[in-house]
Amino acid sequence: MKSVPKLIRRFVGILFMSLFILIVLNVTVLLLIGMRYQSQPSPYKETQTVAEALDRQDGQYVLGQAAAQRLEQIGAWAVLLNAQGQVVWKSDKLPQEIPLSYSLADISVLSTGYLKDYPTYTVEYGDGGLVVAGFAKDSYFKYPYQSMNLSFVRALPQIGMIFLAANVVVVFLIYIFSNLQVTKSIRPLVQGIHALAQEKAVHLKERGLLSELAQQVNRASDIIQSKNRELAKKETARANWIAGVSHDIRTPLSMVLGYANELENNAALPEPARRQAAVICTQSLKMKQLIGDLNLASKLEYNMQPLHLQKLSAVAAARSVVAECINSEAEGIYTYETDFSPEPCWILADSGLVARAVSNLVQNSRSHNPQGCVIRVSVFAQDGGVTIRVQDSGAGVSAQTLQDLQNRPHYMFCDAHIDGQRHGLGLLIVRQIMLVHGGQVRFASEPGRYFQTDLQFASYSEQKASDTADKK
Repeated sequence: MKSVPKLIRRFVGILFMSLFILIVLNVTVLLLIGMRYQSQPSPYKETQTVAEALDRQDGQYVLGQAAAQRLEQIGAWAVLLNAQGQVVWKSDKLPQEIPLSYSLADISVLSTGYLKDYPTYTVEYGDGGLVVAGFAKDSYFKYPYQSMNLSFVRALPQIGMIFLAANVVVVFLIYIFSNLQVTKSIRPLVQGIHALAQEKAVHLKERGLLSELAQQVNRASDIIQSKNRELAKKETARANWIAGVSHDIRTPLSMVLGYANELENNAALPEPARRQAAVICTQSLKMKQLIGDLNLASKLEYNMQPLHLQKLSAVAAARSVVAECINSEAEGIYTYETDFSPEPCWILADSGLVARAVSNLVQNSRSHNPQGCVIRVSVFAQDGGVTIRVQDSGAGVSAQTLQDLQNRPHYMFCDAHIDGQRHGLGLLIVRQIMLVHGGQVRFASEPGRYFQTDLQFASYSEQKASDTADKK
């Protein structure tokens, strides 16, 4: 990729630029610090000033007033030694520990070092005389023939920390400034990738450091959009095919069902033939139901089923389904129980679809328990919502099957029995009905004891409050 070498060159350039700026900065700071301390008067010049201002009048040495004030101002003292090392003149406020006579060795030491811890400096005066000036003990640091400001020496650790902090700040600022362009280039790429995850169309500007990546994101977006359009065409064709086949099969199936019903009721036919005709009627009704389920599942999946939402009593909807199931029960091997809340439990739903969901759950219990069982339908308020529960006392399902039912949105379970699909379109339609209502489906079971399905709806009041908030 061309973007990678470009980024490497950019960061290498930033590195060298940072080093250059740091070198210039450090040299500048050092010069400023040096100028600050060099701007202070030199002790040698101060001593020279004393020597020049010292004059002999009437056999006495007298220091000029300006020089004397200067000595007092800087807290220094001075003495004049003759050729024999004797002090022939001393300034005011001379420390008591300063001796008044010196040997050659003493003069050698004080010329290059200290006298009683006072940094001292000497200047030749007249014929063999020597002016010695002493400064405050903590004012200067002397090392063979060199001197440094003691406060500067003591401040070296702080100065080093200042240099380090300044370098860190400069490097950080350079990093931030140099990466602004990279950040500007990355931000739309991140937004584009998020949009790709949601399968939205993305068109990024193909310029800057990451232009090649932007180009690849745009290309991926075009591919995704193209595939989505093709998939939508295929899904539309599939939905239309299912609707067409369902419609085309109904007419011949109605004819088969009608003729089979006539044969079943024809007393002139032998009993075996009439039983065979009854089987044809039963299986034809199952085929008709499956075709209706397939058509409804297709419409729900592709949002083609009209949704008529209204304020609906979940208790009334469940009661009507139970009554219909009892009336259609011919064998008498199923026992129906109800446990309805005394309150109406209002929900915002399509009455036809809710009835279909409950009916499918009841039918599912009957289909999987041909020997008979107790089917219990309950409606109650729970956690601010409304739950419709259908539970049977039948065979139940295994833990693995229950997990598949709970976790696979389009779970279809088939086995080798002649009954065909089990937990197939019926539960799929229930899932899709709850999906369009914004509800949830929960399964529970224990093999050999029960199978239970909960349809969890938002209550009518909460649903209306949510819709109002969405509109705002």
